Amino acid sequence: MLRRIALILLLLAGPVPAAAQSLTIAGVTDTATFRPVIEAFRKLHPQITVEYHEYESIPLDEGLRQGTLTPPPDLVISSAVDRQFKAVNDGLARPYRSEQTRALPDWARFADEAFGFTFEPLVFVANRRLFPDGRPPSSRAALLDYLEAAPTRRIATYDPLTSGVGYLVANMDLATNSQFAAFIGRSAQNGLSTFASSLEILQEVAAGRSAIAFNVLGSYAAGWKAAGADIEIVYPVDYTFALMRVALIPRGAREPRSAELFLDFLLSEQGQTVLTRDGNLPAIRSIPGPYASERTIRESAAGPIRIIGLDATLLAMADDLHRRSFETFWRSLVETGTRGRAAARASPGP
Repeated sequence: MLRRIALILLLLAGPVPAAAQSLTIAGVTDTATFRPVIEAFRKLHPQITVEYHEYESIPLDEGLRQGTLTPPPDLVISSAVDRQFKAVNDGLARPYRSEQTRALPDWARFADEAFGFTFEPLVFVANRRLFPDGRPPSSRAALLDYLEAAPTRRIATYDPLTSGVGYLVANMDLATNSQFAAFIGRSAQNGLSTFASSLEILQEVAAGRSAIAFNVLGSYAAGWKAAGADIEIVYPVDYTFALMRVALIPRGAREPRSAELFLDFLLSEQGQTVLTRDGNLPAIRSIPGPYASERTIRESAAGPIRIIGLDATLLAMADDLHRRSFETFWRSLVETGTRGRAAARASPGP
Protein backbone atom coordinates (compact mmCIF):
# COMPACT_ATOMS: atom_id res chain seq x y z
CA MET A 1 0.00 0.00 0.00
CA LEU A 2 1.68 3.21 -1.06
CA ARG A 3 1.92 6.12 1.30
CA ARG A 4 0.64 9.24 -0.38
CA ILE A 5 1.30 12.42 1.52
CA ALA A 6 -1.71 14.65 1.52
CA LEU A 7 0.42 17.76 1.17
CA ILE A 8 0.21 18.54 -2.56
CA LEU A 9 1.76 21.78 -3.68
CA LEU A 10 -0.42 23.86 -5.92
CA LEU A 11 1.85 26.85 -6.22
CA LEU A 12 0.02 29.71 -7.87
CA ALA A 13 1.83 33.03 -7.67
CA GLY A 14 -0.83 35.51 -8.73
CA PRO A 15 -2.98 35.31 -11.85
CA VAL A 16 -2.27 32.43 -14.20
CA PRO A 17 -1.38 33.58 -17.74
CA ALA A 18 -3.62 32.53 -20.58
CA ALA A 19 -1.13 29.97 -21.90
CA ALA A 20 -1.21 28.06 -18.63
CA GLN A 21 0.70 24.81 -18.34
CA SER A 22 1.03 22.20 -15.63
CA LEU A 23 3.67 19.95 -14.14
CA THR A 24 3.08 16.93 -11.92
CA ILE A 25 6.07 15.61 -9.94
CA ALA A 26 6.12 12.35 -8.01
CA GLY A 27 9.03 12.06 -5.61
CA VAL A 28 10.39 10.62 -2.39
CA THR A 29 11.94 13.88 -1.20
CA ASP A 30 10.10 15.42 1.74
CA THR A 31 7.57 17.97 0.55
CA ALA A 32 8.91 20.67 2.88
CA THR A 33 12.45 20.07 1.62
CA PHE A 34 11.49 20.35 -2.03
CA ARG A 35 9.09 23.27 -1.66
CA PRO A 36 11.75 26.05 -2.03
CA VAL A 37 12.94 24.59 -5.35
CA ILE A 38 9.40 24.53 -6.73
CA GLU A 39 8.72 28.07 -5.53
CA ALA A 40 11.91 29.34 -7.18
CA PHE A 41 11.00 27.56 -10.41
CA ARG A 42 7.52 29.10 -10.35
CA LYS A 43 9.02 32.59 -10.17
CA LEU A 44 10.82 31.93 -13.44
CA HIS A 45 7.85 30.14 -15.04
CA PRO A 46 4.65 31.57 -13.52
CA GLN A 47 2.60 30.05 -16.34
CA ILE A 48 3.34 26.52 -15.02
CA THR A 49 1.25 25.17 -12.15
CA VAL A 50 3.17 22.58 -10.14
CA GLU A 51 1.79 19.66 -8.15
CA TYR A 52 4.15 17.63 -5.98
CA HIS A 53 3.11 14.22 -4.66
CA GLU A 54 5.26 12.47 -2.07
CA TYR A 55 5.71 8.69 -2.04
CA GLU A 56 7.95 6.10 -0.50
CA SER A 57 10.50 4.76 -2.98
CA ILE A 58 9.21 1.22 -3.51
CA PRO A 59 5.53 2.16 -4.06
CA LEU A 60 6.68 4.96 -6.34
CA ASP A 61 8.65 2.56 -8.53
CA GLU A 62 5.85 -0.02 -8.55
CA GLY A 63 3.29 2.63 -9.47
CA LEU A 64 5.49 3.89 -12.32
CA ARG A 65 5.81 0.36 -13.70
CA GLN A 66 2.13 -0.48 -13.34
CA GLY A 67 0.89 2.89 -14.60
CA THR A 68 -1.13 3.40 -11.43
CA LEU A 69 0.31 6.69 -10.15
CA THR A 70 -2.54 9.18 -9.86
CA PRO A 71 -2.31 11.73 -11.30
CA PRO A 72 0.23 10.46 -13.84
CA PRO A 73 3.56 12.24 -13.19
CA ASP A 74 5.58 14.24 -15.70
CA LEU A 75 8.71 13.85 -13.61
CA VAL A 76 9.71 11.08 -11.19
CA ILE A 77 12.36 11.69 -8.52
CA SER A 78 13.82 8.99 -6.27
CA SER A 79 16.92 8.20 -4.18
CA ALA A 80 16.49 4.49 -5.03
CA VAL A 81 19.12 4.81 -7.73
CA ASP A 82 18.94 1.16 -8.78
CA ARG A 83 15.18 1.34 -9.37
CA GLN A 84 15.50 4.51 -11.44
CA PHE A 85 18.30 2.94 -13.48
CA LYS A 86 16.22 -0.17 -14.15
CA ALA A 87 13.20 1.93 -15.10
CA VAL A 88 15.29 3.59 -17.80
CA ASN A 89 16.76 0.25 -18.89
CA ASP A 90 13.23 -1.16 -19.18
CA GLY A 91 12.14 1.65 -21.50
CA LEU A 92 9.97 3.59 -19.06
CA ALA A 93 11.65 6.98 -19.56
CA ARG A 94 12.00 9.42 -22.43
CA PRO A 95 15.31 11.02 -23.43
CA TYR A 96 16.23 14.65 -22.96
CA ARG A 97 19.42 16.48 -23.83
CA SER A 98 20.35 20.01 -22.94
CA GLU A 99 23.33 22.07 -21.89
CA GLN A 100 22.50 21.34 -18.24
CA THR A 101 22.19 17.58 -18.64
CA ARG A 102 25.38 17.36 -20.71
CA ALA A 103 27.28 19.15 -17.93
CA LEU A 104 26.66 16.25 -15.52
CA PRO A 105 29.51 13.79 -14.90
CA ASP A 106 29.15 10.44 -16.66
CA TRP A 107 28.29 8.63 -13.41
CA ALA A 108 25.34 11.00 -12.85
CA ARG A 109 23.69 10.50 -16.25
CA PHE A 110 22.45 7.37 -18.01
CA ALA A 111 21.23 7.15 -21.61
CA ASP A 112 20.18 10.82 -21.46
CA GLU A 113 17.13 9.58 -19.52
CA ALA A 114 18.20 9.42 -15.85
CA PHE A 115 19.83 12.41 -14.18
CA GLY A 116 21.39 12.71 -10.73
CA PHE A 117 20.99 16.11 -9.11
CA THR A 118 22.26 15.73 -5.51
CA PHE A 119 25.40 14.28 -3.92
CA GLU A 120 24.52 12.85 -0.51
CA PRO A 121 26.82 10.97 1.88
CA LEU A 122 25.57 8.05 3.96
CA VAL A 123 26.92 8.60 7.44
CA PHE A 124 26.87 7.33 11.02
CA VAL A 125 24.61 9.28 13.37
CA ALA A 126 25.26 8.92 17.11
CA ASN A 127 23.40 10.09 20.21
CA ARG A 128 25.80 12.50 21.93
CA ARG A 129 24.55 11.70 25.43
CA LEU A 130 25.49 8.04 24.97
CA PHE A 131 29.02 8.95 23.90
CA PRO A 132 30.05 11.49 26.56
CA ASP A 133 33.69 11.31 25.47
CA GLY A 134 32.62 12.62 22.08
CA ARG A 135 34.15 9.66 20.28
CA PRO A 136 31.54 7.40 18.68
CA PRO A 137 32.83 4.62 16.39
CA SER A 138 34.25 5.98 13.15
CA SER A 139 34.49 2.84 11.00
CA ARG A 140 32.47 -0.30 10.42
CA ALA A 141 35.10 -2.41 12.18
CA ALA A 142 35.08 -0.04 15.16
CA LEU A 143 31.29 -0.13 15.21
CA LEU A 144 31.37 -3.94 15.32
CA ASP A 145 33.87 -3.81 18.20
CA TYR A 146 31.62 -1.35 20.01
CA LEU A 147 28.59 -3.59 19.67
CA GLU A 148 30.51 -6.57 21.03
CA ALA A 149 31.75 -4.50 24.00
CA ALA A 150 28.35 -2.92 24.71
CA PRO A 151 25.78 -5.70 24.16
CA THR A 152 22.86 -3.63 25.49
CA ARG A 153 23.33 -0.79 23.01
CA ARG A 154 20.97 -0.89 20.06
CA ILE A 155 21.78 0.19 16.51
CA ALA A 156 19.52 1.53 13.76
CA THR A 157 19.46 1.70 9.98
CA TYR A 158 17.08 1.56 7.00
CA ASP A 159 15.04 -1.59 6.53
CA PRO A 160 16.26 -3.11 3.25
CA LEU A 161 12.98 -5.02 2.91
CA THR A 162 10.81 -1.88 2.89
CA SER A 163 13.17 0.98 1.99
CA GLY A 164 14.55 1.39 -1.51
CA VAL A 165 17.60 3.26 -0.20
CA GLY A 166 18.06 0.65 2.52
CA TYR A 167 18.06 -2.19 0.01
CA LEU A 168 20.49 -0.43 -2.31
CA VAL A 169 23.01 0.53 0.38
CA ALA A 170 22.85 -2.83 2.17
CA ASN A 171 23.73 -4.50 -1.13
CA MET A 172 26.59 -2.06 -1.68
CA ASP A 173 27.88 -2.76 1.84
CA LEU A 174 27.63 -6.50 1.26
CA ALA A 175 29.73 -6.15 -1.90
CA THR A 176 32.28 -3.91 -0.18
CA ASN A 177 32.57 -5.04 3.45
CA SER A 178 33.85 -8.57 4.13
CA GLN A 179 32.51 -8.30 7.69
CA PHE A 180 28.98 -7.38 6.62
CA ALA A 181 27.36 -10.66 7.70
CA ALA A 182 29.10 -10.63 11.09
CA PHE A 183 28.20 -6.99 11.55
CA ILE A 184 24.48 -7.43 10.84
CA GLY A 185 24.34 -10.59 12.97
CA ARG A 186 25.97 -8.79 15.90
CA SER A 187 23.69 -5.78 15.41
CA ALA A 188 20.65 -8.05 15.55
CA GLN A 189 22.00 -9.68 18.70
CA ASN A 190 22.24 -6.27 20.35
CA GLY A 191 18.86 -5.23 19.00
CA LEU A 192 18.76 -3.96 15.43
CA SER A 193 16.06 -1.37 14.74
CA THR A 194 15.20 -0.90 11.06
CA PHE A 195 13.00 1.76 9.53
CA ALA A 196 11.57 2.80 6.18
CA SER A 197 12.51 6.49 6.47
CA SER A 198 15.29 8.82 7.59
CA LEU A 199 12.87 10.62 9.90
CA GLU A 200 12.18 7.47 11.90
CA ILE A 201 15.89 6.66 12.22
CA LEU A 202 16.77 10.16 13.41
CA GLN A 203 13.93 10.14 15.93
CA GLU A 204 15.18 6.79 17.23
CA VAL A 205 18.75 8.01 17.74
CA ALA A 206 17.88 11.47 19.05
CA ALA A 207 15.62 9.88 21.69
CA GLY A 208 18.42 7.50 22.74
CA ARG A 209 16.49 4.33 21.95
CA SER A 210 19.37 3.44 19.64
CA ALA A 211 22.88 4.63 20.41
CA ILE A 212 23.97 4.94 16.81
CA ALA A 213 22.71 4.48 13.26
CA PHE A 214 24.68 3.62 10.14
CA ASN A 215 24.25 4.44 6.44
CA VAL A 216 21.90 7.35 7.10
CA LEU A 217 21.37 10.04 4.47
CA GLY A 218 23.60 12.84 5.69
CA SER A 219 21.39 15.58 4.25
CA TYR A 220 18.57 14.78 6.66
CA ALA A 221 20.96 14.24 9.58
CA ALA A 222 22.57 17.64 8.95
CA GLY A 223 19.14 19.29 8.96
CA TRP A 224 18.27 17.68 12.28
CA LYS A 225 21.58 18.66 13.85
CA ALA A 226 21.19 22.26 12.64
CA ALA A 227 17.72 22.31 14.22
CA GLY A 228 19.21 21.39 17.61
CA ALA A 229 19.00 17.58 17.78
CA ASP A 230 21.57 16.15 20.21
CA ILE A 231 23.30 14.02 17.60
CA GLU A 232 26.78 13.66 16.16
CA ILE A 233 27.42 13.02 12.45
CA VAL A 234 30.37 10.78 11.62
CA TYR A 235 31.92 10.24 8.20
CA PRO A 236 33.30 6.68 8.37
CA VAL A 237 37.07 6.55 7.93
CA ASP A 238 36.93 3.26 6.00
CA TYR A 239 34.58 4.54 3.29
CA THR A 240 31.51 6.70 2.88
CA PHE A 241 28.88 5.90 0.27
CA ALA A 242 27.44 8.82 -1.67
CA LEU A 243 24.26 8.54 -3.67
CA MET A 244 22.14 10.82 -5.78
CA ARG A 245 18.51 11.64 -6.10
CA VAL A 246 17.70 10.76 -9.67
CA ALA A 247 15.10 12.36 -11.93
CA LEU A 248 13.52 10.87 -15.03
CA ILE A 249 10.74 11.90 -17.38
CA PRO A 250 8.27 9.02 -17.83
CA ARG A 251 7.66 7.93 -21.39
CA GLY A 252 3.95 8.71 -20.97
CA ALA A 253 4.42 12.19 -19.48
CA ARG A 254 1.56 14.49 -20.42
CA GLU A 255 3.62 17.67 -20.02
CA PRO A 256 7.15 16.68 -21.07
CA ARG A 257 8.17 20.24 -21.94
CA SER A 258 7.30 21.43 -18.44
CA ALA A 259 9.31 18.53 -17.02
CA GLU A 260 12.29 19.47 -19.21
CA LEU A 261 12.15 23.08 -18.04
CA PHE A 262 12.04 21.96 -14.40
CA LEU A 263 14.91 19.50 -14.91
CA ASP A 264 17.07 22.21 -16.47
CA PHE A 265 16.30 24.51 -13.55
CA LEU A 266 17.09 21.76 -11.06
CA LEU A 267 20.51 21.22 -12.65
CA SER A 268 21.31 24.91 -13.11
CA GLU A 269 23.48 26.91 -10.75
CA GLN A 270 20.42 28.78 -9.50
CA GLY A 271 18.41 25.61 -8.88
CA GLN A 272 21.33 23.84 -7.24
CA THR A 273 21.89 26.83 -4.95
CA VAL A 274 18.25 26.86 -3.85
CA LEU A 275 18.36 23.09 -3.39
CA THR A 276 21.24 23.22 -0.92
CA ARG A 277 20.71 26.65 0.65
CA ASP A 278 16.99 26.29 1.33
CA GLY A 279 16.40 22.54 1.02
CA ASN A 280 19.56 21.29 2.74
CA LEU A 281 20.26 18.79 -0.07
CA PRO A 282 23.93 18.82 -1.18
CA ALA A 283 24.36 19.94 -4.78
CA ILE A 284 25.92 17.71 -7.39
CA ARG A 285 27.73 20.66 -8.95
CA SER A 286 30.10 23.14 -7.37
CA ILE A 287 28.32 26.38 -6.61
CA PRO A 288 29.51 29.69 -5.16
CA GLY A 289 29.18 30.26 -1.43
CA PRO A 290 29.42 28.12 1.70
CA TYR A 291 26.88 25.55 0.56
CA ALA A 292 27.01 21.76 0.64
CA SER A 293 28.05 20.22 -2.67
CA GLU A 294 30.06 17.35 -4.08
CA ARG A 295 33.21 19.39 -3.46
CA THR A 296 32.47 20.20 0.19
CA ILE A 297 31.35 16.62 0.89
CA ARG A 298 34.65 15.30 -0.44
CA GLU A 299 36.50 17.82 1.71
CA SER A 300 34.53 16.82 4.83
CA ALA A 301 34.89 13.06 4.38
CA ALA A 302 37.31 11.32 6.73
CA GLY A 303 38.02 8.53 4.23
CA PRO A 304 37.34 7.57 0.62
CA ILE A 305 34.02 8.38 -1.04
CA ARG A 306 32.38 5.52 -2.93
CA ILE A 307 29.86 6.95 -5.38
CA ILE A 308 26.77 4.88 -6.14
CA GLY A 309 26.65 5.96 -9.75
CA LEU A 310 24.34 5.25 -12.66
CA ASP A 311 26.03 2.22 -14.17
CA ALA A 312 25.20 -1.36 -15.13
CA THR A 313 26.18 -2.81 -11.75
CA LEU A 314 22.84 -1.54 -10.48
CA LEU A 315 20.94 -3.93 -12.73
CA ALA A 316 22.03 -6.97 -10.71
CA MET A 317 20.61 -5.39 -7.56
CA ALA A 318 17.31 -4.64 -9.28
CA ASP A 319 16.94 -8.21 -10.59
CA ASP A 320 13.98 -9.99 -8.98
CA LEU A 321 15.90 -13.21 -8.36
CA HIS A 322 18.73 -11.31 -6.69
CA ARG A 323 16.23 -9.36 -4.61
CA ARG A 324 14.56 -12.50 -3.30
CA SER A 325 17.96 -14.07 -2.58
CA PHE A 326 19.10 -11.00 -0.67
CA GLU A 327 15.88 -10.83 1.33
CA THR A 328 16.34 -14.45 2.40
CA PHE A 329 19.97 -13.76 3.29
CA TRP A 330 19.04 -10.67 5.33
CA ARG A 331 16.28 -12.44 7.23
CA SER A 332 18.64 -15.30 8.10
CA LEU A 333 21.22 -12.86 9.50
CA VAL A 334 18.67 -10.99 11.58
CA GLU A 335 16.90 -14.12 12.83
CA THR A 336 20.21 -15.79 13.79
CA GLY A 337 21.29 -12.69 15.68
CA THR A 338 17.93 -12.40 17.40
CA ARG A 339 18.07 -16.04 18.50
CA GLY A 340 21.54 -15.42 19.88
CA ARG A 341 20.22 -12.48 21.86
CA ALA A 342 17.36 -14.55 23.28
CA ALA A 343 19.74 -17.37 24.22
CA ALA A 344 22.06 -14.94 26.00
CA ARG A 345 19.17 -13.54 28.00
CA ALA A 346 17.93 -17.01 28.92
CA SER A 347 21.32 -18.38 30.06
CA PRO A 348 21.76 -18.53 33.84
CA GLY A 349 24.24 -16.17 35.43
CA PRO A 350 27.37 -17.35 37.23
